[in-house]
Amino acid sequence: MGEGYTVDFKQSVPPKVRELTEEVCSFANASGGFVLIGVNNKGEIVGESIDNDKRSAIQGSIGEISPSLHCQIYSVTVDDKEVWVIEVPAGTNKPYSFGGCIYMREGSNAQKLTNIEEIRELFQNSGKVYFDATPLAHYDLMGHLDRTTMAAFRRDAVISPHVDDEQVLENLQCYDINFNPKQGAVLFFASNPEERFFHAVTRCVRYKGTDKSMIIDDKTFGGTLLNQYEQAMAWLKSGLSIEYAIKGSGPREEKMVEHVGSGISRMRSEMKKANLPEPVFETEGFFTVTFKRKQEVALTADQETIIKVYKENTDIKVEAVCKILGKSKSYVYNNIKYLKAISRL
Repeated sequence: MGEGYTVDFKQSVPPKVRELTEEVCSFANASGGFVLIGVNNKGEIVGESIDNDKRSAIQGSIGEISPSLHCQIYSVTVDDKEVWVIEVPAGTNKPYSFGGCIYMREGSNAQKLTNIEEIRELFQNSGKVYFDATPLAHYDLMGHLDRTTMAAFRRDAVISPHVDDEQVLENLQCYDINFNPKQGAVLFFASNPEERFFHAVTRCVRYKGTDKSMIIDDKTFGGTLLNQYEQAMAWLKSGLSIEYAIKGSGPREEKMVEHVGSGISRMRSEMKKANLPEPVFETEGFFTVTFKRKQEVALTADQETIIKVYKENTDIKVEAVCKILGKSKSYVYNNIKYLKAISRL
């Protein structure tokens, strides 16, 4: 057996006892573990003797972990050699800190974390501490209960009227063992959770164009999570009910979008009629439609002259155009054919 996520070897008590405590703290923030003193890094038992002074120093250092953590310290004899064991339980009140820092297991090592965002993200992502499961001390959930939301929940969940609201919350495990409401319960059932968590709101912003430089609508919705969701969806639907039709170079015309799903086929049909490429639809992230314009092709001086001549006289003969350009009939015919192909004639 070697060092790993739940086992750490120490050949002897280090000069700085805090090195042991850092390992203990990291185990408490994970799944618990054992610090074995008297075993070298190769896993070989070398033995170690710990007197009362050293043991007191270790216990005193572990006592500095916050919140308090109870560990067992005892010795075992292996191959006639004494090995000391610090048995660390998986902490039930994570996160634990030592000396103002939080330590986590990173493979077989204790990793110190100091950035609060890194700490929050690590604990939430690793499943050790979730924001919604964290208790909120001294908060009266029943006093802040959103009665409308609770009534809607009871109706949808078909809960008997003989069960009171507080019992419903208990059954949903909205409280910890000390009967403090969990933060998730506050977000779901409290009337104004944003008063407690200023960031617990939904903000919807509408921009003009795509560069996000001009805001034309900005709404912030508070209340329970369900209320925020419903208000945000209503706002989105109200903004998506308008289309803008641009005719030529004139002003855009607003129209109500129809509710049937014919828009995509109509876009394809109109682009085909205009001899333009089909629109490109992208659904990753936002729903995006790309319309490609006609490619402007540089014309020769003779081609510009041909266009001008036919604008002035649509009935002019090819022979007459040949005389104007001083070119052969085949040359003029090929250019006329080309200009028609690119829709310039």
